[in-house]
Amino acid sequence: MGILDAPVTPTAIGAVRRTAPSFKALPSRLRNPLPGNASLGTVTYGANGTTTIPLATLTDRTDSRFVYTGSDVTPYGAWYCLAKNIGTNSDHGGLAVNFGFQGQAFEFRTYANKGMYRIWINGQPLTADFQTQPVTDSSDRLIKVDMGVRGTYDVRIELDRMGFGGIMKQPMDLLFAPLDPSPLRVMIVGDSFGNGQAFDNVAYAPSYTPGYYYTLAEMLNLKDLWPRSIGGTGYLATNNSTQPTYRGRFAADIAPYAPDVLIFQGTINDSGYTSQQITDEINALYAAVKAALPNTYIIATSPLLAAATSAGMDTLTTTEQTAWTALGVPFLDVHTMNTGTGCDGYRQVTDGVTTSGSTTLTSATANFGAGDIGKTIRGAGIPPLAYMTAFASGTSCTLSAAATASASGVTLQITAQKRDGSADYNRCGDATHPSYPIGFRHIAQRLAIGLAPILKAAV
Repeated sequence: MGILDAPVTPTAIGAVRRTAPSFKALPSRLRNPLPGNASLGTVTYGANGTTTIPLATLTDRTDSRFVYTGSDVTPYGAWYCLAKNIGTNSDHGGLAVNFGFQGQAFEFRTYANKGMYRIWINGQPLTADFQTQPVTDSSDRLIKVDMGVRGTYDVRIELDRMGFGGIMKQPMDLLFAPLDPSPLRVMIVGDSFGNGQAFDNVAYAPSYTPGYYYTLAEMLNLKDLWPRSIGGTGYLATNNSTQPTYRGRFAADIAPYAPDVLIFQGTINDSGYTSQQITDEINALYAAVKAALPNTYIIATSPLLAAATSAGMDTLTTTEQTAWTALGVPFLDVHTMNTGTGCDGYRQVTDGVTTSGSTTLTSATANFGAGDIGKTIRGAGIPPLAYMTAFASGTSCTLSAAATASASGVTLQITAQKRDGSADYNRCGDATHPSYPIGFRHIAQRLAIGLAPILKAAV
């Protein structure tokens, strides 16, 4: 029985690995994230679980021609979902379903929740960014993908917090294995940056986003990049004793899936520990990996920052770099990728009133004052980085740029942004995490630039 004939189960997904890493799939040069190409197909979000394709029947999620990458999967009702990391309720990450298809249209089965998805046809995404489901009632849904003409297609469906229950197709259509059924498997172990946290509901995203993994995978042509990140954790950090450290989750979250490449992301969460403690833990982690996965290639990175560095982050980076370098592990330092302070906190009101073409902004509850002059105010219809230049009263102020829409009930964030560096765009409103999508894309691009030569050198 070959790889394409084996039943697709969570255990089988982890076990199906090549005997030695192959780096042939990496591009000879980095590629920029691709823009969406809507001409490749039309996507229609189904009103319910009833198919709109004549004679269509379901090919179930368990069919061996579906190749799951980016995560292990776990059954959830009629669907496969991303398997949660040990010790956490996080279910965000790199799950993708890959298959070949001959026909004109298919529907993939999912359920309505707050998840996001992106569809690729023949190596190109239909949309540049992930699409959010329009309903969240937990109902059975069919999302139709119509290429417009019968042909042979290589299909990839990327899922973030969404389930996959199979595809609906006509009897005359064909389903077969994807072009690369066993791509290079890369895992990144990290913190909340890797988990896609971006608590900036007004300007950028919901509380959780697809993060930087998908863009990084796209730039490096990695079809099987596994996020293994839990917020608040690190080499020693445990999110107030609620989550396992990197080494604490190695045996359950990493070792069984035998990655070809394993990347440990440094984290600001370890800033409270001494250099000796961090060095000792890195040595112990390295020993654990080599004992269980002697052929896995290890890479380490510095902590990721969404704003300018500090003396403490410089010291932490030096400690990690010294420890990993002594073990012969390549170390990528990207902790100075941003400048400025960004949005260092904000206060929020939900009764803003804007007028298109006017610089006057009002709110009954904002309590504008002299201390707000120069602060950036963010909200729908307000240009990026517009700031208060004057205030007439506690309920009315003047902005540096005119609103682009008239609206009431606008959620406003009155921030401490100083417009002093890239962090004004790349850091979100919680004063810690990246913004989505621009901040996460910046991280992905900086990581890709540094990782590409390291991976090539590994050949």
